Amino acid sequence: MPELPEVETIVRGLNQAIIGRKIKSIDILVDKLFIGNKNSVINSKIIEVKRLGKTILIYFENNYLLHIHLKMTGQLIFVNKNQQFKIKNLKLKIPPTIKIVGGGHPDKKYDQPLPHKYTHIIIKFTDESTLFYNDLRKFGWMKILDSRIKNLESRFGIDALSEKLNSNYLSSKLSKRNITTKQALLDQSIISGIGNIYSDEILFCARILPDKKVGKLKPSEINNIVNFIPIVLNKSIDLGGTSRSDYLKIDGSRGNYLKYAYVYGRENEKCRVCNTKIKRIKIGQRSSHFCTNCQK
Repeated sequence: MPELPEVETIVRGLNQAIIGRKIKSIDILVDKLFIGNKNSVINSKIIEVKRLGKTILIYFENNYLLHIHLKMTGQLIFVNKNQQFKIKNLKLKIPPTIKIVGGGHPDKKYDQPLPHKYTHIIIKFTDESTLFYNDLRKFGWMKILDSRIKNLESRFGIDALSEKLNSNYLSSKLSKRNITTKQALLDQSIISGIGNIYSDEILFCARILPDKKVGKLKPSEINNIVNFIPIVLNKSIDLGGTSRSDYLKIDGSRGNYLKYAYVYGRENEKCRVCNTKIKRIKIGQRSSHFCTNCQK
């Protein structure tokens, strides 16, 4: 599942590519992946692309929006005009006349001319550019919504990079909960956008063991978690996120965060701070990486 930095990387790329464009048509090849009336956004100009947790919001001038969740294997690829090209897995060689923006799962099955058998939605713009939605497992979705609906964010937990995320908010959400700190960070109804990778990294920086129950957290520890969430996530965004079997950057290359990760994916390797071997355990069916010396 993509986490906040990977989705944010895609959103920034889409903002560069599709702002000001109008949709000419939407070809829906798998009905279950598209919810709502596609005609609501035909011939309407795109004015903004935003991120909400792990999802993408494309806003139109007529007060509608396209809500997108790429899930496990979703991929968005934008191509200028009618130019087509072959996606080379991991090493994309893109002619200079073609602009590619997007990101997604780099599976070898995507290594074929667009559109292909895994292309399920094709959005064509009036200037003949195209946005392809590919999805191996068909877990993702697109929804047409009225952008004037209130409290869209209330359907999710507070965004991990929201200014509203503070110690008082997190303390109130954790009170009377009997879960581990790792599970709390993964709970999208508490904080939206954090997944397995960055929960491990945040807890390492906050010096807290992933299996520590939230009821035992000190106010100072909750404050540390809140402080390190934006630090860790913004560092990953700057590095283009991570693409370990998940998402490509907007130019088709891999994100670099895992080269600098403190604990995630580093089982039995030496801690970058104290040289203690990194350990991995299962918490709620999810792997958790940590340093027994740095984290308490």
